[in-house]
Amino acid sequence: MAIGQASFTTYIATRQAAGLSNGTVNRELALLGKALRLAEERGQLLRVPRIHLLQESAPRTGFFERSDFERVRKHLTQRPDLQLAISLAHALGWRTQAQVLPMQLSQVDLAAGTLRLEPGTTKNREGRTIYLTPELIPLVSEQIERVKALSRKLNRVVPYLFPNPRKGRFQGSRLRDFRKAWLTACKKAGLIGMLRHDFRRSAVRNLVRSGVGETVGDEDQRTQDTLRL
Repeated sequence: MAIGQASFTTYIATRQAAGLSNGTVNRELALLGKALRLAEERGQLLRVPRIHLLQESAPRTGFFERSDFERVRKHLTQRPDLQLAISLAHALGWRTQAQVLPMQLSQVDLAAGTLRLEPGTTKNREGRTIYLTPELIPLVSEQIERVKALSRKLNRVVPYLFPNPRKGRFQGSRLRDFRKAWLTACKKAGLIGMLRHDFRRSAVRNLVRSGVGETVGDEDQRTQDTLRL
């Protein structure tokens, strides 16, 4: 009940001093606002104080042309697993951290040429099956063989499509990120500042260009529709 405008002002100043962007602070303020509204609904708060959000930067509009993507992929030749990871992100518009890297071998059906997204990993929280493009099938098959070879080397089952190949105690565990390799490849390709999330924007744009309506379903569903076309 003591939360008011002075509290918001102090909180915003503290978070900005910690280096957070206005967008991140706004997401936190929105969560706080929801908590206060729930308190009001339950009779624990008489009035919800108004929260003034901060001005945010314009949405990023970065896109990957096919030639840009090929240039970055070329500079990852020492890491064919990462070449596959960005190929999936580029072709399917998947989130690298949330959908590509967590993939397990059990989600791959090479005979059917599909990948299965588990419930909770898509934007609408529903699971679905994605059909691979002809270009992706051999790349996925080669990665599976590399995982099997790593399993034999470690003498244990490695269930991940993208295990950590580096020697050491993390070898065989799920690959969490490849930010350094990504930044290096982009720098060599002359594409400094490009983000892996730009693949999602690029995939959606490619869907629209192919004739899929921009408002048809969510991003993951539009990707699936296009691959079936």
